[in-house]
Parts: sequence; structure tokens; C-alpha cells
Amino acid sequence: MEDVAAKSFLSSKEIVANARKFYKENFKKLWPLYILGGLGGLLSSGGGGGGGHSSSSESSPNILAHVNIPAWVWILAGILLIVIAIFLFISKISLLKGISDTHKGEFVGVKDSYKKGLATFWSFILVGIIVGWSTLGATALLIIPGIILSVYLSFTIYELIDKQKKGF
Repeated sequence: MEDVAAKSFLSSKEIVANARKFYKENFKKLWPLYILGGLGGLLSSGGGGGGGHSSSSESSPNILAHVNIPAWVWILAGILLIVIAIFLFISKISLLKGISDTHKGEFVGVKDSYKKGLATFWSFILVGIIVGWSTLGATALLIIPGIILSVYLSFTIYELIDKQKKGF
């Protein structure tokens, strides 16, 4: 094991400067991953916000109240949304894998990042479930252990992708 105390830690300014330099140098080869992976990141973090709309019928009438939409349309729309969500999760994994590979000097291309992202998808789902349930269980016991465990496990997804580990 490495001695952490022997290493000098970077300041936040140095970290931001290094990140900006990295993105500036590698933007041309990683930009498709930035766009789709960013959308996947918004999806997985619940971003997008809903605003403060009230659900009263006076202020916002239901436009679809008098339209009869067949069940197969709703099923098809649900399947399509699930496929889009899976694609965006794979895009997020591919973005992280592309950044990791570029940093190591192993980046081949966007297509290769998507292949690696698809190969890591089920491990990504498994780790997400394990982290979520572990944090929920620790929080149910007491609040402080839940907070501590969530901090400990906050980088598991990055470790999974960077070190090419599997679920456990």
C-alpha cells in the first residue's frame, strides 16, 4: 500500500487547472462522449428539476383528458423510454471510461469506449444497487453511519470504471 501521508495533495486551484487543461487538450476526440455522457449523468442524478407547477385543474387543465390513446401506444412509449434511459446510462459509463483511458494514454475512439461501457453496464447496475441498499440500511440503523458509509462509497462507480473491477 502507498503511504498517503508521504504524498502531497493538490490544492483545489491546481485540480481545476489540471482538469481544464485535460478537457481543453482532449475535447476534439471526446466531445460526443461529453454530450451523451452528460445527458446520462443528468438522468442518473435526477437532474432537470420540475419547477414549481401546481396540479390544480384551474391553472393547468389536462389536455389529454378527452383524448383516447390506445394501450399499445403507452406500452411502446414506455419501452422506448427504457431503451433511451439504458442508452444514456451506457453513455455515462462510456464517457467515464473514455476520460480514464485518455488519461492513461489508452484511448482508441468513441466506438471502443461504447464497447467498454456496454461490457461494464451490468456491473454498473449491480454496484449502484449494492451502494444504494447499503447506504439505505446504514441510514435506517442510525443517521451518522449512513452519512459515513455514503461518503466511503461515493467513488465506487469511478473505481469500477477506472480499475475495470466487477460488482463485488
